[in-house]
Amino acid sequence: MNLPKVVIIGPLTFRVTDEQVDHNQGVVEDLLDTYGRIRYSQGLIILDPKQNDAHKRIALLHEVMHGCWHLGDRSHKNDEKAIRSLCAPLLDVLRRNPDLVAYLLTEDSS
Repeated sequence: MNLPKVVIIGPLTFRVTDEQVDHNQGVVEDLLDTYGRIRYSQGLIILDPKQNDAHKRIALLHEVMHGCWHLGDRSHKNDEKAIRSLCAPLLDVLRRNPDLVAYLLTEDSS
């Protein structure tokens, strides 16, 4: 399956990219090479293209979780440890429990 082109988090839409030029620019701006980064004001999630697909999925979920956190606490105080701790187990739970995912995605009827 291909990388999604956009991810919607609350009222915000983020373009998702794993282009090398975008990753390189992020490294230059942050002075830090990471597996992914989220640019809130630019509506952009940048993933390191050198990751294998399995790791890229974890990195994307990690950045999405940052986006969720951002909606409730823009200070991002102490978010990295919590997100890093929960990201891989959450992805595993979602993969192993398709009935849970289907239930969670069901729209309530009015």
